[in-house]
Formats: sequence, C-alpha cells, structure tokens
Amino acid sequence: MWATGPEWLAAACAVVIVGCLPTWGPAPSPPPSPAATQSPAAAAPTATAPVSLPIASPSASPSAGPGVNKRGVHLLLDDGASRWPAEVWAEHVAWAARLVGPGGHVAQLIRSDDLTGAHWQPFFDAVAAEGLVPIIRLATYKDPINPWWVPPTPDPDGIGYRVRAEEFRGFMEGIVWRSDHVVVTIGNEPNRPDEWGGAADPAAYARYLRDVAEALRRVSSVRVVILNAGLDATAPSTADPDNLSWDIERFMEGMATEVPRIFDLLDGWASHAYPLGPFAEPPWLQQFRIDDVRPEATPRPRPPSGLPNRGVNGYAWELWKLGQLGAGRALPVYVTESGWRHSRSQAQDSLDAGNATLEDELVAEYVGLAFDGSGTPELTRGWTPWNDDPRVVTAALFSLAGKPEHWGHTNLVLVDVVGRIVGAYPVADRLARVRLGTASR
Repeated sequence: MWATGPEWLAAACAVVIVGCLPTWGPAPSPPPSPAATQSPAAAAPTATAPVSLPIASPSASPSAGPGVNKRGVHLLLDDGASRWPAEVWAEHVAWAARLVGPGGHVAQLIRSDDLTGAHWQPFFDAVAAEGLVPIIRLATYKDPINPWWVPPTPDPDGIGYRVRAEEFRGFMEGIVWRSDHVVVTIGNEPNRPDEWGGAADPAAYARYLRDVAEALRRVSSVRVVILNAGLDATAPSTADPDNLSWDIERFMEGMATEVPRIFDLLDGWASHAYPLGPFAEPPWLQQFRIDDVRPEATPRPRPPSGLPNRGVNGYAWELWKLGQLGAGRALPVYVTESGWRHSRSQAQDSLDAGNATLEDELVAEYVGLAFDGSGTPELTRGWTPWNDDPRVVTAALFSLAGKPEHWGHTNLVLVDVVGRIVGAYPVADRLARVRLGTASR
C-alpha cells in the first residue's frame, strides 16, 4: 500500500527534492531524546523546528531453533519514482539481514522497463550472501505525465500478455541464482486506479496474472514461488470511469469470472494485511468492511464467523473468499506488506504523513504484538499473532529505507542524502528480536 485515499494523487504527483548533507560517518548512539516520551501531539515539531530522532542499534537476531523465521522487510532501493545509488544497495541488504535474520524475506520491486540482469545481479548476490529469501514484485513503471502506474502492454490481439510475460521469464533466466528459490508477486494492488492506468480492471489483471504465471512456471534456472498481487482491502467500488476502483470482493469475483480456476495457478497468496487506521490502530482491532459507493450498490452479506478483511489478519477473509470462488487448495499466506507509521520523520512533511500519529516506542510495541502476541491468551483475543498462525509464511514490514521526503514516517531506519543508513527507529530493534514462529502444517 503505497498510499491511501486522498494520498493516491499526492503520492503519484510528488517531486522529490533533496539537498546536500555532510559526508557520512559512523552514527552515534545516544538515548532517545526527551521528545520520545511525549504524546504524539507534543512530539510533533513545527515545520521549521529541527527534529530530534532516536538512534538505535538492532540487537542480534534470535538464534536458530525449532520453528520458522517469519520476519520480513520491504526494501525501497527503487520505489518506481526514485532509486538509491547502487553503491548503497549491499548496505541496505545487510541491514535487512540484521533485522530479519537468516531465512527471513526481503521484498523489492523491479520495473518492466528495467529488466537488465547485470543491473540486478549484485542485489540478488547480496541477498543470497546474507541467507535471505527474495520476494520480487514485478512492476510496470510510473506514467511520466499522469498520476498512476501504467498498465502492462497487451499483446497485438489486445487480450493476452504473453509478450510481456516472456520478457519477465527472460529476465529471470538471465540471473545467476544463488538462492534456493525466489518468490514473485505479480503486480501491486491492481484494484486501485493509480496502480492500473487510472481504471482498475479485474478481467485484464486476471489475464495478465495467468500469462505471467504460466511463463514463470517455465523458468528453469531457479524455483519460482508464484503469488498474486496483494490487494488493497480499503479500496472502494466506484462508478467514476476516470478514477475507477474495485473493492476487494468484486475484484476477486471479476478475476474468477474472466479466468476460471485462476487462483489454482498460484503457489501462495499475497496479502497486504495492514492495521486499521490505516497504519495507526493496534493489532487487536480488526473488522470486516466493504465500501461500495456506486449508486446502485446493495449491501454485501457478512462472512461467517466475523472473518476480518481489514487488519493484521485481513488475509483470513481473503482465504475464505478464495474457497468460495473455487480455489482447489488452501494457499499459504505471504504478507508482502504491513506496518505502522510513526509520528516523527527526517522529513516531517513527507508524503506519508497521513495517519502518522504513533510514538516511536508504540510502533515497536505494535510490531512485537503483531508477530509475537502478548504471551497471555486472554490478551490476544481479537487477532492471531503471525508467528502463531501456521498459514503465514512471512510478514514483510513496509519499509526499510525509502527516500525520507516520501517515506519518512514509514522507514524503519534513518538515511543520509545518498542512502547510507545512519541509525534506526526503535521498531527496527523490536523486529530484530521477533521469535521464531509456528511452521505451516
């Protein structure tokens, strides 16, 4: 979830401007400033006041033992609008390894206009050297004029996407893989207009998913675990042809109508299980909600057992819906995006400032609860910690280190102007201390 609601247009139209900082050196490790213990309102600086930021060093990752490592983190080496210099990529991967540990997952988008194996080989080498599992989001690219990602180019027949699919397959075959497998999620939140050329189209996405999945199944150089694009559970169904979005239920139904058995092409289910708020509420607050603002819309029936489609277990309803649509087997869940926004930022007016109301330590506490729970059964009612849910393979927090002008309230770490990491928020240390989880049955 790159933005939400009114943030869609702002995020897409932003121009990131950065100045010059002194040459980076080892960061000091002072204790959090007094502002860290104030309320969010008290801690928020004025537009011109300097921001005092906590610097933290992550603790060592837990030692290996029974169970499975479900920790993950989303990288923003390239976010589609800007990228960090290749010289700092290995540093970002190394920091990700410190936070998620051996066997943890790291996600990174790769644009369809940047499918150069030599450019990405060092990234995959660094991921393998750190013992991490890569999750690649196969993306298109941002429209240079309009506030959206361009939809994939269809074949000359206007229906299929085999040409684009073969380009992705060729890219994968061209990488020298040093990992056992690679996870690939095909697209990103295509039920939103800004992710599909201004008008979401479940039928077109289903054909695209089918063709790319079938091509990736023929990759011979590495085992590819194929996932759908994570959907935005907060997107409403609208009637505006110039800003057309589909709620998650209608979008999944549209996919299954266009390509029967489409979900049987998948190895796992990608879910963007964000907390309510969004990005602000504790993990125990979850809900089922469908927003349909079309004039002729009728209320939707509620699912059985109050399954949530919004919250840290939002995938529970998605899995149920897959069964309703005829999926032939239960799919393991990859939470490819989740996380909270903290109130302080290196760029206080960054584009992700919406709903950034939580103090740093509270974000760390919520992340710990989302993974590990409280340890007291009566206090974990309302949500299932990811580590206790055998359906969950990984949960990747968004994000490690994007440009502060864009992702300042979301980043887990602090960076200088060229992307070198100079410190971390408390949430980074908490992620590094997440215990091992329950393996899938």
